[in-house]
Amino acid sequence: MVLTKMTFAVLLSLIFVTSLSIIYFSKRRIDNEENKIYQVLILGNGFGLILHILCDIVSYYYDVLPKIVSTIPLKLLLIYYFSFGVLLLLYLMAIVKSNKKKYIYLAIDISALISILLIIFLPQNIVINKETLIFYTNGMDTKVVFVVSAVEILVMYLIMAINFKNVDKKKILPLVIFSILVGISTAIQSRYPDIVFTDCMETIVILLMYFTIENPDIKMVQQLEVAREQADKANRA
Repeated sequence: MVLTKMTFAVLLSLIFVTSLSIIYFSKRRIDNEENKIYQVLILGNGFGLILHILCDIVSYYYDVLPKIVSTIPLKLLLIYYFSFGVLLLLYLMAIVKSNKKKYIYLAIDISALISILLIIFLPQNIVINKETLIFYTNGMDTKVVFVVSAVEILVMYLIMAINFKNVDKKKILPLVIFSILVGISTAIQSRYPDIVFTDCMETIVILLMYFTIENPDIKMVQQLEVAREQADKANRA
């Protein structure tokens, strides 16, 4: 394996998210929209971490491998980065009450499709230094991911502001933390472009979501409490 500066952090994140996946999927879960999106977030993060390691390997052998073989993982990783933000947007829409959801979902789908096409077809520039094991991309496709991620965060805050009175504040906390971590990650990458820990940061968000709002045990207890309250109201009536 090619041991870059971020390899240990990526491997540690992969261990965490794999352990969490085993725990989460081994428990009974409530079948609703937000749970389904969270399941995709967990599996997607594991896929993104594996892609990160694969990209380090193909970057090291970039001059040896066929261009299409080395380009595909790098493009897929960029698509994953912006897709994580899209999934968080969909999660936010699942927990808010809005009569304009249909139009927002349509806008998200169209913008996601356009972003994917831009990432696929825009030129990619890769910086490689095998002596220092520094690999990173800084082409037009990478810039699209930065711009789209910034727009995603702005839209998240706009939706949260509009629906502030009708949304569970506990549920939006991980999304706020995600936006803060993205800002920190972007600031660090602007100075040190080879330090890419976005997928590790997303693992932290997934862990935080599990321990605050997505623990199946807590949700089952909450569902039982709601059912008991409804039964008590029916008895009193």
